[in-house]
Amino acid sequence: MKKIYPFIELCRPFTSALTSLAVVAAILIEAGNNIINYFWIMLIAAVAIFLFSSAGNVLNDYFDRKIDKINRPERPIPSNKVKAGDALKFSVVLFLLSLMLAIFLNFFCIIIALVAFFFQIMYELKFKQHYLSKNWTIAFLTSMLFVFGWAAVNGGVAVKNFESLLHSPSIIFGVFAFLAIFGREIIKDIEDFKGDTNRLTLPKKIGTRNAGIVAAAFLLLSVVLSPVPYLYLKFNLAYVALVSITDLMFIYGTIIQLKNPKNARKIIKIGMLIALIAFIIGKF
Repeated sequence: MKKIYPFIELCRPFTSALTSLAVVAAILIEAGNNIINYFWIMLIAAVAIFLFSSAGNVLNDYFDRKIDKINRPERPIPSNKVKAGDALKFSVVLFLLSLMLAIFLNFFCIIIALVAFFFQIMYELKFKQHYLSKNWTIAFLTSMLFVFGWAAVNGGVAVKNFESLLHSPSIIFGVFAFLAIFGREIIKDIEDFKGDTNRLTLPKKIGTRNAGIVAAAFLLLSVVLSPVPYLYLKFNLAYVALVSITDLMFIYGTIIQLKNPKNARKIIKIGMLIALIAFIIGKF
């Protein structure tokens, strides 16, 4: 177990489970009362995304192993609990298993998985060296979770009914996720300011205070837009109550981000989890 646990830690199971929950939420809202007919699709999609997210987390730790010696020396690779080469092999296996599962869904899901895989690799090799492409890619991959969930239910007729994509609650929620993740990633850059010596992050470019203002702008925009599902998509009052908690957590996160960016990130992550729960029950 001592040998296995570091590999599990590399996967960051809580974060990976959160990504799976995003896909489950999208499938629940798209399938509605017919969800029983999509149970196996939902299960396959959730496992595929969990594996994909885990693979991305492991790959990220592999490429960030030098930076983590400064910022996170307790992580499995810098602490020598896992060899770098073994971590890379583990990531490849997880990616392949995830892509294989996508085959059991539909063609549209396969395309999304391949696109996400391309951006994940490019992120590690090139995009994360620059603040614009870095934060955009992470936010984009997060929003694609909701597109993947939409496609798992509607992928068979996705081309014919492409306009429905623009009016889908799960896609609209994906926009909210994009804004929140973009802001949260800037806060992460503020947290890693001292260790980020080999890449251009937003705090490095414009300073931590100005970067904090940008992060707050994205997070607060998601707060401002959060009533849209209730006002225009007929979500229930339970959604309003839960998403209000998320909004307060986002606001608090923006307040403490400069003094304690690590806690701000944790608070925002929990707020996103609550928002997902709100999204799931909001339409029922």
